[in-house]
Amino acid sequence: MGLFYNNNEAGSGVAKRGRQKKPFFRFWEMFANKFWTFFKINLIYVLFCLPIVTFGPATAAMTALMRNIYLEKPQFVFHDFWQAFKKNFKQSFVIGLMDIWFIVMAVFSGFDEQLFREVCGLVPDCRCVLAEFGEIDWDRDYSPWEASSGGRRFSGGAERLLAFLPDFTAELEKRFGRFGSVYLCGYSLGGLFALYADALWDEPRLCGAASCSGSTWFPGWLEFQRLHPLRGRIFLSLGGKEKNSPDPLMAQVEQTTMEVKRLAERSPEVTQTVFVHESGGHFSKVPQRIARGINGIIK
Repeated sequence: MGLFYNNNEAGSGVAKRGRQKKPFFRFWEMFANKFWTFFKINLIYVLFCLPIVTFGPATAAMTALMRNIYLEKPQFVFHDFWQAFKKNFKQSFVIGLMDIWFIVMAVFSGFDEQLFREVCGLVPDCRCVLAEFGEIDWDRDYSPWEASSGGRRFSGGAERLLAFLPDFTAELEKRFGRFGSVYLCGYSLGGLFALYADALWDEPRLCGAASCSGSTWFPGWLEFQRLHPLRGRIFLSLGGKEKNSPDPLMAQVEQTTMEVKRLAERSPEVTQTVFVHESGGHFSKVPQRIARGINGIIK
């Protein structure tokens, strides 16, 4: 008896849709097989991110290569990375700048308490109480009305924060006694809110506001300022490089700040207007700038 095979009959073959491995095992299999490819991609990514502003295009290029690996397409790492970097440069460059801005803002907001302590150490010993707001969402609580800029959306919560000021002041007076004078000081969007509150807050003891690197570029701000004059002592400051912002709206900050200065000088209710031209960009020597603002209005 022998073994025979009929070549004219179709065999069982391989299923068209074979059993797929679970994602967990597929990931580790791919990681083991492509380890050095991943290493080279990450190394190139880090090198392309070194100028910082190329973060967006570098991330887009890395994403394109990782997608090709998942789809099991042939890889020529440096060539493909460079081609993807150039192809997506314009769109990813703008998105990358927005990401960097949000990261910087998130880091800056996270250091509020430390920043406050530094400012307190820079203000000379005098009979005054320095108080800061607690949990603040910058784009919500400091923005006077709804607006958008470069992908950021401002929800216009300043009116609610303004309504909170009397209770905030009353609570402070329970702890420290009645205040003879009240001042406002803020940085960036906080500086814009300081001007907003100075114009609208019905507090007779309010004697002035300091807007340090204030966001006077905010859409519609100058129109609002013309209708609602400032009062008391007004301190304004701005970094020399802030006008170099990649955002066209924010790049107007020097022009808009100078206009706010002119409006303050013309206001019959403003007793003194001070402008300080600081060095550096928006996040340069922040504690020192805020301290100069406080000293500029309480002295």
